[in-house]
Amino acid sequence: MLHDRYLNLIENEYKDEFEKFASLLIDYNKICNLTSITDEKGVKYKHFYDSIVGGKFIPSNLSVVEIGSGGGFPSIPLKIVRDDLKFTLIESTGKKCAFLRSVVAVSYTPVRAPEP
Repeated sequence: MLHDRYLNLIENEYKDEFEKFASLLIDYNKICNLTSITDEKGVKYKHFYDSIVGGKFIPSNLSVVEIGSGGGFPSIPLKIVRDDLKFTLIESTGKKCAFLRSVVAVSYTPVRAPEP
């Protein structure tokens, strides 16, 4: 079942990466309004699951530019599970840019977040 496959990616195969991202998201959200969804179940389903389920429609080895990256959805969860994709994140809010850079630095997820 596909639902189980995506949950397995979040809860097992890439558990550490998603836990790091969730922790940063919740901590950083206290100083910068990234999302109103901060409970564990909401983050897992409404942010992570919803982000990666669309990955089946993205061709392999694609370069993607995400404009208005905010909290990094769907790009960061997709990059965690789809190493073949290349992302460039564009965000105009300085605090959100700082958050995105911290996610990339801590998770070693190679997403390009250029300086403004």
